Amino acid sequence: MAATGANPNDVVRDAIRKAVSHFCGIALAVAVLSATLLGINGGERPLVVATGALAAVMCLFWGGGFLWDKLAASDKAATPAPAPTLALVDNRSPLKDSVTASVQLAVTIQGVVLGLIFAFVGNKDVTNTVKVAVIALGVGVISGILLFTFVSHQIFGVRTQAFVVIFQYITLWGLSYGLLCIISAVVAT
Repeated sequence: MAATGANPNDVVRDAIRKAVSHFCGIALAVAVLSATLLGINGGERPLVVATGALAAVMCLFWGGGFLWDKLAASDKAATPAPAPTLALVDNRSPLKDSVTASVQLAVTIQGVVLGLIFAFVGNKDVTNTVKVAVIALGVGVISGILLFTFVSHQIFGVRTQAFVVIFQYITLWGLSYGLLCIISAVVAT
């Protein structure tokens, strides 16, 4: 439990940070293991490259999150703090608006890319890398739609905030992996 006199907002942020960090670490380990196994088992070169690149993108997300936390802590230390209050996110929160906007953008991009793939591919045979790209983009669209639906209700506290961040990462990783698969299918063949 938090120390006596601890700011409740710090306790909330720490809990969210820990949950998201654990999730990112597990997802990164899965991506690295997948890229390694694909490489060892002779997977398509573009798919191995895309999966390795996804692991790098996940490292950027994770490292960027740590850097952001350090910068925010430095800014907070340099700024006089208001009286501590428990200000959890609710329907009037800017977090809801920012999550909604980013999810709408991600889902739109993924939908456009999926449409372009289907328009250009048609009935032709496609490589496994393009198939994985379609699946990743589809997962991104579905997770984005789910997240949009959840956020349209309310974001109450620590658990829902952590859930929102994790689902937002899944949506963005789906977009990233789909685009990386398509790029590597063109470049790494």
